[in-house]
Order: sequence, then structure tokens, then C-alpha cells
Amino acid sequence: MRKELGFNSDWFFYKGDISFENKESYDWEAISLPHTWNNLDGQDGGNDYYQGKAWYRKELGKELIPEGFDKDVFVRFGAASKRAEIYLNGELIGIHEGGFAAFTVSITDKLRGENDELLVMVDNSRELPIYPMQADFTFFGGLYREASLICFDSKEHLKVDAYGVDGIFVTAQADGGVTLRTCLQHNFDGASFCLKVYEGNGEARKLVKEIDNLPVCENASGFLEGSFTVNEAKLWDGVGSPFLYSLELELKNGDHLCDLITAIFGFRSFRVDVDEGFILNERVYPLHGVCRHQDRENMGWAITGKEHLEDMELIREIGANTVRLAHYQQAPYFYDLCDKNGMVVWAEIPFISVYDTRKEADENLLLQMSELIMQNFNHPSICFWGIANETGIGGESPEQYRILKELNSLTKELDPTRLTTMASFGGTKPDSPLFHSTDVATYNIYKGWYEGVAEDLGPFCDEMHKELKDVPLGISEYGADAVMMWHSDCPKVKDYTEEYQAFVHEEALKAFRERPYLFGTWLWNMFDFAADARDEGGCKGRNNKGLVTYDRKTKKQAFYLYKALWSTDPFVYICGRRFTKRWENTIQVKVYSNCRLLQLIVDGKIFSEKSSDSGIFIFEDVPLSAGKTVLEAKALYTHEVMRSEEKTGKDYVASDTLTIEKVNEIPAEYIFKEEKNLSEAVTQWFAGIAGEEETDVKELTVNEGCLSVFDPLEEVYKCKEGYEAIQELVAKPMAMVNPQMADRMKTGGSMSLHSIWHHISKMFPDELLYVVNERLNKIRKSIVMNPYLPLYEYIPDGEPRIFGDRLYVYGSHDFAGGELGFCPGDYMVYSAPLSDISQWRCDGVAFRRKECPFIKLEPGKDAMAAPDVVKGTDGRFYMYFNLSSQLCCQVAVSDRPEGPFKYYGEVSSADGIRYEDVKMFDPGVLVDDDGKVYLFIGFNMPGPVPEKFRNSYPPLPESSLGFELADDMKTIVRGPVQIIPGANKALGTAFEGHGFYEASSPRKINGKYVMVYSTELSHELAYAISDEPLGKYEYKGVLVSNGDFGFMENTEQVMPYGNNHGGLVLLNGSWYIFYHRQTHAIECCRQGCAEKLPILPDGWFGQAEITSCGLGEGPLPTAGSYNACYCCHLTSPIISRQRLTVRECRRDTEPHIYEEKTGEDESRYLHYIANIRESVTVGYKYFDFREPSVINLKLRGDGRVKVKIFIDSPKGHLIGSKEMELTALEFNDYAVEIEKVNGKHALYFVIECVDAVQFESFTFINN
Repeated sequence: MRKELGFNSDWFFYKGDISFENKESYDWEAISLPHTWNNLDGQDGGNDYYQGKAWYRKELGKELIPEGFDKDVFVRFGAASKRAEIYLNGELIGIHEGGFAAFTVSITDKLRGENDELLVMVDNSRELPIYPMQADFTFFGGLYREASLICFDSKEHLKVDAYGVDGIFVTAQADGGVTLRTCLQHNFDGASFCLKVYEGNGEARKLVKEIDNLPVCENASGFLEGSFTVNEAKLWDGVGSPFLYSLELELKNGDHLCDLITAIFGFRSFRVDVDEGFILNERVYPLHGVCRHQDRENMGWAITGKEHLEDMELIREIGANTVRLAHYQQAPYFYDLCDKNGMVVWAEIPFISVYDTRKEADENLLLQMSELIMQNFNHPSICFWGIANETGIGGESPEQYRILKELNSLTKELDPTRLTTMASFGGTKPDSPLFHSTDVATYNIYKGWYEGVAEDLGPFCDEMHKELKDVPLGISEYGADAVMMWHSDCPKVKDYTEEYQAFVHEEALKAFRERPYLFGTWLWNMFDFAADARDEGGCKGRNNKGLVTYDRKTKKQAFYLYKALWSTDPFVYICGRRFTKRWENTIQVKVYSNCRLLQLIVDGKIFSEKSSDSGIFIFEDVPLSAGKTVLEAKALYTHEVMRSEEKTGKDYVASDTLTIEKVNEIPAEYIFKEEKNLSEAVTQWFAGIAGEEETDVKELTVNEGCLSVFDPLEEVYKCKEGYEAIQELVAKPMAMVNPQMADRMKTGGSMSLHSIWHHISKMFPDELLYVVNERLNKIRKSIVMNPYLPLYEYIPDGEPRIFGDRLYVYGSHDFAGGELGFCPGDYMVYSAPLSDISQWRCDGVAFRRKECPFIKLEPGKDAMAAPDVVKGTDGRFYMYFNLSSQLCCQVAVSDRPEGPFKYYGEVSSADGIRYEDVKMFDPGVLVDDDGKVYLFIGFNMPGPVPEKFRNSYPPLPESSLGFELADDMKTIVRGPVQIIPGANKALGTAFEGHGFYEASSPRKINGKYVMVYSTELSHELAYAISDEPLGKYEYKGVLVSNGDFGFMENTEQVMPYGNNHGGLVLLNGSWYIFYHRQTHAIECCRQGCAEKLPILPDGWFGQAEITSCGLGEGPLPTAGSYNACYCCHLTSPIISRQRLTVRECRRDTEPHIYEEKTGEDESRYLHYIANIRESVTVGYKYFDFREPSVINLKLRGDGRVKVKIFIDSPKGHLIGSKEMELTALEFNDYAVEIEKVNGKHALYFVIECVDAVQFESFTFINN
């Protein structure tokens, strides 16, 4: 049998690290558990509470372990924040990482029997890879929950450290079916299980099931599993009837009782409907409740059962029926209270605010998720497992999506009976993958506090409900701060008054009543809690959004609003309990009550009667007497509230009184006045920029098409200039005061500077927000252009593929400068959501060169040429590519479209023989509707094939080739079949002049097979169609030319041009062709572009002109700055009429797009048009002109320069010109006044000079 003993007294504590050798020399403090070392410094503000190591020490006397119960001994700690190391007699016996779950450590083998000493090191350091990492609450350190000693008289007992606790897990269905899982600490022969099930779990319990020998078998997870049924099971049915059962499980060896454990459980069913909300036991059961933090004033997290019980009583008083236990696993006793009181529980792990990319951090999330679920598995109150909170606030990433999927999968594996959820920051877009990571979706949304006005909440819910479609929606946080001393009869946002907090909640409750589709709403927060970094509303170190104060002594006004709407015991509450000094002659009196009819009595006289079903009664123009006025509100009897048969002598069911004192003026004690906390360093810094920035601006303006402080920081940071503005004007001075917060400013995230300003404004002069906004107003927002990826990225040969709700581009990887030749880099993947194609993100390396067994790894020795990716019939993703040194096509595979891909093998014949008849170059793959897979490859010389190459090895087939592959995606079952003829074979056919060169890209469109390919001219992509994938193809025409041949004609001046490669994709109803352009005056430094295709009368595609708009379709706004490298035309008499090649670099002789490295961070490189000499035309298609008056050109060089600005063509309408003298070695702005024009126009700069000039950017000025 077992004995479980208290283990909380006679501990000693030392804050700081120690050495074992000198442990006696430290000043140990006598303490008892629960204990935290941050109960004071974690609540006083300044964000300077101690986060580090501390030690606990306890002597284990012989008398501590009962006689005969030393055969197996364990210590169980309720929690240790955040990391614990346990030592017995100087030896490490256990480690636990995670600050909220219980954990159990065996001490049996290390016990000496006398003079035993237990040491526990606890560490809550910031840098640990243990969640939470960053959050708006204090991370209290310590052994802050109770501990126990578990002793056994034999080793034959049930497991005590299964996921940290006793190994008994009960799954109960509403029909009475029960599945029991358990496990043994040590396996032994002859083990049997007896069980008893009781209705109730108190003294009045009733035996309803008894099994002397429960049949069990080992399941796939290693648990012993058995099943049984409880007849006529009574349901756990929420606050109205939270019926519980208790299960006693006995472990026996023959007739000997070895161990006994009791588990409390309940029978219920639940689900969530998109329109009806939460459904409990097949009845609609709207969830309305609170979020709860576990800490308390001067105690931190080290609270006892008394405090837990008081919290539950307060939650019950307002009539809540659900609790979100945020943002971590809470004490077992509180989950028990939720069971007993019928509270539906959302339990979650502390994956909050930011995602840490360290592998150890991922492992910690999975551990904490496992512990949360298995330690609380039996609680019928828990219906939701929360896997994360506001992780998108620090920005979203593929890695974050991945770990969320893993957490959701793990949760479903451990507990398929409950729903998964996560709380998303209010700025999260509804098409974010975050909302498809769990069963239900919820928002933390603070309308009227952090954003918008309180009345916006309802429309916001409607919009999200519409956008999320089949995903059930809830509101996981809402509210506002209230500091008890502040009051106003005209409350407004950020005045921190009780009255404004109550107003926000009034509007929220009104919105929720009108929207039954919300499956649950949880207000933030039931109680004020510690957030040591906060300093607002005149209160340091605290989040004041609670309905009850941190010490639980005062119920704020909003507390009674919820009581009025949710509770049933009649009550009346006159608002303004702490707002009793009034200066007006008449006032508004607001009363909260759950009764229907109220009477207001003023100084003993009836003033008015009102009825309401909203819980809110407002009496206007209530007169105040000189001195004091006594208000009394009575809830009168109605037909809904019948008189008691027992004579009470009262004519009312409930009442409240309040005395108002008349004063002459507004008491200063009611008004919050924010005090600045400006350091001398920040003051001096701001004085230094005052002459450089417009510091007298007093209006937060929004310049259409440009950034502002209202934009999410992640959008601001997409622009180099936006990032630099925030770092220079906000993060730099912030670092002088709060380096940690300044460091967070580097990551961006979903919040705007305006929304977080209230958190940080004390550090800065009032004018700074306006200064930042003025700077941002001059920076154009990120929009999609050509090239569509960042200018520092060189991803040519782009194959666009749509998987799910994202567009992926797979290409080869050139390097800036081109010195290493074609395609020397790993395969990178970029993707963008179909809903906003401007939001490209780098998904990272999809396949690394070193993972291909045949590659020559030396730089420049082997090229990984253009890849293609398709989704196989097995649901996996297959990447096809070839190496310049190998003849065969290679294949890699991944479970995700973004990879990483793992090498899979070569394309070969069925008998495994490598296909080496021709070079399998530039593979393109098609998976047909019937599941058949086709591979297309080929390479020919550009132009007619010279005689000397016709018999080369590998031979040039003078056409592209097609193959059919087997289901394994790599074995040839048919082919080769000639597809598109090369230059020689095209003679005399419709393909003449446009014969096949390389770059096969197949698609199936409108039942036809479409082949895009690069022609013998190399710079153009053409296409042909067929009725069968390996059938005869019909030439249709040119799709695009990267020299824009067919539009510019190149009769006088030519553009730098070279090879081309791309594919087709249908986006939002329009077809686009992806291709690439050449930069750096060499053929092997290419960037991806895309154009919308015109549709011809026969329904097929015409040739697209190349533009600067690209996927954005255009025209571009004449707002903000544009880098010169987004030009679509770069022409000059000095440019060679021959195509660029990999063997000849023309940077010294021709103008070209160039990248200048200015540091390690590639996003900070300079990009400009270099080597502008004689007369160079730089063109852009198209702009939407709205009468800009000036264009500033950023130029660098030495000598005289003339700039002429034309619209529509290089020789079109002249709108401005200027001669200037360049003398600077740095880029400077040169303003050119222009004629004001409107409408869509191409824009051309003709730059004439003798000495070389560089052109970095241009900016539109609108006066």
C-alpha cells in the first residue's frame, strides 16, 4: 500500500546560486512550501524582478518515512518555475523543465536512511528555452505549489510518475461507457485490478458498479486498458447539475491489496456548432465566463487552497459558467473546484506571444502539452485544450505553423475526445494558417481599449464569423483597465476609470447577446494580476483589467454588471461606490440589478421607477442636495419575482444605498494625470533630432499608399525604410531605458506602434509619436512589383504552384554578381497567400546541395538547375531537378510543400537502369486528373544546332522529350516521346523560329495539355497545346520576352537579355506567366518576375508586355519612394545587341542593375542602376499619376548630369527636366519639378552624362 505525506515544512531557501562544497556558508532562510522569491519584487514595477537560480534544502530524517514504507519512495512537487534540478545526498536524481506541471522523482535508490539531504535548484531565468519566454505577466520563480512524499511498502504498485502523476486515466462517454487506462510502476506477475464506482464523491456516495477482476490488455501506447459500463449514468451538466462519480482502483497480487487510487470523473458530451455555439449534452449551452491568473498580492503564485476557493466563490458570484485558465497549467485543486461547480474549462500551455526557434524550446512545448493533458485528463470540466496564445503578435512564420500543427496532432493523439483551441491576437488575419491549426478559433480583441471604439466589437465578430466560414468562433479576451482611485462622469479611453471599464463591458455584453454563434466569451480578467513591466494608470507592476482587485478585497463596478446579467439571486448595486464626491447639481445614477423593476429613492422620496431586462437601469437628472444626498434603489416584486409565503414585512426583494457628497469642483483625486519618466539620455537624444524632424506636428495623419503608426509593425518592417525609422526613432532611445523591450522592437509583429504606445509612452516626449508618423507617411507601403521577391534574392526559373491556400515558387538559386555561374545555391522556396499575393515570405531552404549524393560541392563546379514540384497521389510533395554534371533527373520528397525535401532517388527504367540517352535537363512534371504522372525534359542549343554537336554525348535530341512515370513517381513506364521540336526540326512547321531550347513546364488547362518552353531565341517563353500529354502539340505563340521583344522591337536601343524559364498559374481569375530577368550585366544573375497574360479571341493567351507592376497588375501609386531597380526597361546605345552570357560580364561597359554589399544583413544591401553613361533610358510601367509636383532622384556620381522625364514612351510627353552637378561620393536627392498629370502612364527617365552615374531611387512629392 501507499502513504502520501505532506512535505511542505522545514525547508530552507537561498536566493542565488551556490557551490555544493560551501553550501553551509550561505545564509539559508527557513521557509515552508508553497514559496516564491518574487512575491514582492514581481509586483512592484520596473521589470527588474529577480530571474535566476535559487536553492531549496531539506533534511530527511528517519522519522519522516513511516516504518515499513521505504520499499519505494517518491517526492512529488506541485510545480517549480521554470526549471528544477533535484539532488539527493549530492547526486542529481531528476530534472524538470516547465514551470506549471507537477513532477515526481524517485529517491529510493539514493536514500541512506539517515542524514539524507534533499537539494532543489530552481531557475526562472529569461534565457531558458522553456515557455513562457515573453508575456504580459510576471514569471514568479520558486517551489510555489505544495509537495508530498509518497511511500510504499512494496514495489508492487501503480505508476506514480506517468506524465508526472498517478497513472490512472478515465474516458467517460455520455451513454455510460467508460474506458480505463493505467500502468504499473514495476511489472509483476499476478497483477489484477478491482474497481468500484460511486455516484458522488463525498460521504453520501452510492456504489453503482463493482468489478472484482477487470479484464485489461496492453494498448498501443503501453497502457493497460479495460472497459465497462455504468447503467443510467447521470450527466455532468454544467453549473446546474455538475454530477460527479468517483472510481476506486485497487491493484492486487492474489488476495493482497498492493495499491489503491481514486479518480473523480463525470459523464457528458459536448460539441461546437458554427452557428449555434457550444452544445453540452445535446442542448445549446452558451459559454460566458472569465479568464483567471493564479497570483495574488504579496503572495505571487505561492497560494493555498484557501485562496483558490475564494477565487472560485467570486467567479460563481457573478454567474459565470466557464473559466479560461490562462496562460498555463493551474493547480489541481482549482480544476477540482471547476468540476464541482460545473465550470466548463479551457486549459492551456504557456506558448504565448513569441515563438522561439530553438529545438529545445519545441521539445519543451510538446512536453508541457503532454503534461497538461495527462495530468488533468479525468476532469469532466475540461472541454478545451489550448495550444497557444497570441503567438502571431511577434510575427508569423512557417516554423510557428509547423509547431502548432505538431501540438494539435499531439493533443489529438493523447486525447481525441476534447476540442483544441488557441487564442489569436486581434490583428490576426482570418486567412492566417493560425486559424486552421485547431478545432475552433478565438480572438483576443480589445475594442475600445487598444483599438477602435467599444461599439466596434459586434461588427468585428460578424466580419470574422463570415470570413472564418466553417470554423467556430469565440472571444477569448476583451476588456479594459480600471484603477480604483480614478473616476469620471464622462469616461473615455485610457482614463483608467472604473466607469470606462464598465462601459466597455456593457458594450461587449450587448454585442454578445445579439450573436448566438459565438460559442464562448471570456472576459479579461477576473482578477488584477502582476505584470512587473507595466506602469500605467498610476499603478506600477500590475495589469488592472480585473473585475476584482489584486488582493481580492474590492469588487469593481463592472463586477456587478456581470452579476446583473449572469446571476440569479436577486441583488441591486448603485454604481459609483467610490465616486461619491460630485460637483453637479444633477447627476446620472446608474444601477445594476438582475431584477426587472427598480425604484430609485432620493433622500427618502420616490424619484422614479424603471424596468429593464438588460441589467442596467439609468436614472437621469437626479438632484443633489447641498451637503449629502442619500440614494436608495429597491428591486420591487413582479410576476417574475413572487412574494415569499413567509411574511418578510418588506415591499422589495433587494436594495442598495449610496450617499453622495456635494462639492464645489471636480476633485483632483479622481483624475489620472500621466507622469512622464524621461531619462536625461532620452531628453538629450530628442533635443538632438528636433532640428532634423518635424517635431511641431500635432495630428496623426494617414497618407494614402504610405505607412503610418496605425499599420502593424510587421507591415512597416517589410519596407527597409520603415524598419530603419522605428529602430532609429523608437528602439534606439528605448534601449537607453529598457534594453529588453528595445530588443523586442526588432521582431515587428501584428501590433501597431499606435496600439502599443500606451505601454511605452512614458519613456518618450509626447511629440515623438507624431514625429515617427510623419517619417512613416513618407514611406510607401509594401506592394507587389517586378521582381516580386526582395531585390537581394535571385531565384530564377520560377515554377509557380498552388498548394492549399498559398502560391509557392520553386526555382534555382543564383548569387549576386554571378561569379560562380548558374545555380550555385541551395533550393529556396518562397510563398504567398492567395488572398494577398504581396505578402511573400521565405519558407527557407527546401533542399540542400549537400544532400544530393552525386553533386560536386565545390563552389561553381556543379549547378542545381531549375526544379519543379508536384503533389503525388499519396499526398506527398515531389521535387524534380537535375545537376549540370549528371545526365539523370533526381527526385526528392517531403510531407510539406515548403519542405524540407529529402533525397528520394533518380528517374530510371523499371529494371533500375539509369536513363542516360539524353541529358534530363529542366524537368517539368504533370500529375493528371487520373493520377498518371508525366515527366518532360530536354535541352538544345539556342538557335540551329551546329553539326559538331549533333553527334555529341549526351546526344541532343533536337526536341523536348516526355515520359510516363509509375506510381512511385520515379520509374519510367513509357517514353521517351518527342514533344516540342528543336530549331532544326521546327523548320517548315508552325514552330519555325520558335523551336525548343529548354525549360519544359506542363499544365492542364480547360482539358488541354499546355507546354510552356524557352525557344531557340532563349529570351522568350512560348507555348503549345495538345489533346494528350504525350501527343502532338500545336504551336500557339509567345507568352513573354525578357527583352520585351514584340513590344519595344529593339530597333534603336536594346535591353540586356538572356535565357528565360517559367510557368503558368491561375490567380484570382487571371492567368500569369512567371519568367526571369538578367541583372549585373551577366546572364547567370537572374531575378524572378511575373506578368498578367492577355486573353485572345480564341480563349488562349497572347504575349504579355513586361512591366514594373507584375503580379500587382498596377498601376503603381505615385506615393513614396521606389527603388530604381524595379525598372522594366533599361536601354542605351552602348548596350550590346547580343544576349548576355555566363562567360562574359559587361559591368565595365554597360549600365546594369547592381547590388552593393554594405553589411552582413542582406536586406540592408544597396541596390541601384550602375554605370549610367552617355544616354540611358530607365523605364517603368505603369503609374497612376495624381498630380505629383516633384520627383526626387537619388543619384551618386561626379560631373554634370541632365535628366529628362517622359511619360508614355522614351520619346513621349516631356513632363520635366533638369541639369545638375553631381559632386558627392554618397547618394543625394535631386529634385525635379514636373508637370502635374493624372491617369495611367508609363514613366521614363532619360539620363545623359559623361562620367558614370548610379541611380538608386526616386520619390514622388505631392504638394
